[in-house]
Amino acid sequence: MGSVEKKTLGELLLPETCNMRDALRAIEHGGCGIAFVIDADDHLRGVVTDGDIRRAILAGFGLDSSVAEFMAKEPKVLRRGATRKEILEAMSDKIRYIPLTDEENRVVDYAAFAQAVHLPIAAPFFSGNELRYVTECVLTNWISSQGRFVTEFEESFAKFCGTRHGVAVSNGTVALHLALVLAGVGPGDEVIVPTLTFIATANAVRYTGATPVFVDSERDTWNLDPQQVERKITNRTKAVIAVHLYGCPANMGILREVAKRRSLFLVEDAAEAHGAAYD
Repeated sequence: MGSVEKKTLGELLLPETCNMRDALRAIEHGGCGIAFVIDADDHLRGVVTDGDIRRAILAGFGLDSSVAEFMAKEPKVLRRGATRKEILEAMSDKIRYIPLTDEENRVVDYAAFAQAVHLPIAAPFFSGNELRYVTECVLTNWISSQGRFVTEFEESFAKFCGTRHGVAVSNGTVALHLALVLAGVGPGDEVIVPTLTFIATANAVRYTGATPVFVDSERDTWNLDPQQVERKITNRTKAVIAVHLYGCPANMGILREVAKRRSLFLVEDAAEAHGAAYD
């Protein structure tokens, strides 16, 4: 079920007469960290993983110990013909390979979940001066409070955003909380937030004592749907938080119009959109 080259079934089968040394060789050869232990008639007897072997060694088993002594004798097993949904539901972070058996419990295939390509949402970017700046902070004992870097960052980031002022806080949750407090949001109020966002968006609302009201996203942008925002506004609504998700700005034109017409504060959660531009 993954996108990596699947091993042949024979590479993962291990006779129950084998010892720990044989199991190590089989697991190394198979390259999946697991082997399916079978009897002479190919009936599944258990599975053994590299983790099972580590635990067996710590428990005092030797390389000549029979694999039957430390294998998992009741592994997760599915029948041949299991659906994709059944296989995915049976898998977890710890179970990545599942033997498939016929009606007589003979191993006829296996299911594998593998991820060949890792696509990160974002990655840190270091332009070259970070280590020098951190070293300067340590050497000058300016590792908290103000220091010259906080002021320089606030001024340069405000200029980058085209605004007069910038105030640095410890993280994005604090920034949202501060913005809501300044907007006068408190107990009894409602704040509209998108369903698809980091938990901090809703948490910041709860920190003020207000209630987050969830609105679904647009199909194409995954951002807050302005039409649904309008339908969720009540006489308790005090603000709307638009989240610019994955670097894509929300539809601020319509959201601004709705917020202005209904006398609501409009807060932008731009934690994922530094440098993104709208319209």
